[in-house]
Amino acid sequence: MAPGFRKIMIYPEVTDRISCVSFSYGTLYGEIKVRWEKIEEEYHYWLSVPHGMEAIVKGNKEIKEIGSGEWIFTLK
Repeated sequence: MAPGFRKIMIYPEVTDRISCVSFSYGTLYGEIKVRWEKIEEEYHYWLSVPHGMEAIVKGNKEIKEIGSGEWIFTLK
C-alpha cells in the first residue's frame, strides 16, 4: 500500500477449508502480527501493528483503518 510498509492492507481471502489464520512478518519497524478467525459471517481480528505503521483491515462488508498498537475487533 505504501513504500517501506508504512501502510499495509489485511484482507483475508477465505475459503471453506480455512476459517482461521495466524502469522507474523518482520519489518524495519518491528513485527506485524495478525490472527483472524471467521465465525459465521464475521471476522474476528487480533492485530499488532508496529510504531510508525498503519493498516487497512477489510472484512466482506466493512473496512477499518488503524494505526500502530495492539488491536482486537470484529468486522462483517
